[in-house]
Amino acid sequence: MIVDIGIRCFNQLEYTKRCIGSIMENTKNIPYTIFVVDNGSTDGTREWLDEVALAANAEGAGRMHVIHNEKNLGSVTAINQIILSTSHEFLLIMDNDTEIIRGDHNWLRRMVAHMTHGVGAVGAVSDNVSGFQNVTSSFTGNEFVPYLISFCWLLNKYAIDQTGLLDEQFNPGNSEDIDYSFQLIKNGWTLKIAKDVFIKHYCSRTFKANFDYDVLVKENIKKLSQKWGQGVLERAVRMST
Repeated sequence: MIVDIGIRCFNQLEYTKRCIGSIMENTKNIPYTIFVVDNGSTDGTREWLDEVALAANAEGAGRMHVIHNEKNLGSVTAINQIILSTSHEFLLIMDNDTEIIRGDHNWLRRMVAHMTHGVGAVGAVSDNVSGFQNVTSSFTGNEFVPYLISFCWLLNKYAIDQTGLLDEQFNPGNSEDIDYSFQLIKNGWTLKIAKDVFIKHYCSRTFKANFDYDVLVKENIKKLSQKWGQGVLERAVRMST
């Protein structure tokens, strides 16, 4: 079994270095391939990614693939590019401002272990994320939840094949993960939290550096409400508080 790991980035090179470096240093006992979409970075990210991929792919290993967009097409489009480029049973999507805890060599194996029958997506936990996946969440239900935040989530490719691509009306990004969670549940899949997988998350560094983050969140929450109905969204949010 090989797990595909997808990362998208736009500038923020230092965070991307930490993210990819932590994956390569700490992912043991399970084969993986990294797919990175660079959304038109201008801070040296493009050159660094090519250099790292060249080293990672020495002797035909094929461990890292890079897609360069000439301009920023949006985070949601980048995720869809990753989906269309991958073929293995599981796809893990990570934000480029995340970092694997040093020495946690079996984090990915534990994520995969949660992908039991009928599970469409598994989300890691952190102390810097909203909703059910925050380690301080008072949610007292079982590990199955109505939505996941995609800072680090593992997707079942069979579920993706049935559900399709993410909705690009949510570009440049935010709330597309909640929307996709609802789509997965609508198609009969369940969503699960991996409470034993903690990921360091610096939270929305790219968005906050390039957009009016508060405005972006409000606009995409409005789109989400229009698509699914205010009641559906409010019930899901109430459960997470």
